[in-house]
Amino acid sequence: MSKEPPKLRLASSQADNDVKRQRAGQELRWPLKELAANMMRIVRGAGRPEDVGHQCAAVLAAYQAYREATERFPPPEVISEALTLPHREVPGGDRLRQDIEDADEMVVDGSLQIAASRLLDQMTQVAAGREEMRRGVREGNDARAAHMAEFERKRVGVIKRPKRKEK
Repeated sequence: MSKEPPKLRLASSQADNDVKRQRAGQELRWPLKELAANMMRIVRGAGRPEDVGHQCAAVLAAYQAYREATERFPPPEVISEALTLPHREVPGGDRLRQDIEDADEMVVDGSLQIAASRLLDQMTQVAAGREEMRRGVREGNDARAAHMAEFERKRVGVIKRPKRKEK
């Protein structure tokens, strides 16, 4: 009698296809992220331009592996999932801090829009990115001011001031 646990087998070919698709999508995500991150760094004057060719080859290999596993190229949602920056939730449900975080994300989104549009000389899109970035700065400043005012209200409320003597 064997002491190894029995190996699980999937009952349907649909389940097999789902597993292959999931695995192929996971194997595509990291090379895409590496390439995109390096390209963004290169655009801002840093990054490793010498790695772009190898990173492109890794992305193409992952695309080909996806196609071999699923008999089609990755759908747009797989690519978007890999490259979309996740929305950051502030722990504890602090509304003021969440407003600051949201404003910071707006600045990042606007900045990315500006950089991408400048690469392609799309001045209308550059202007839209600037507006988004500036709106994020304004909203961030407003949220920070509200956060400081709330902090000050709490701080002053904690300090007990001596009562004045009545005459």
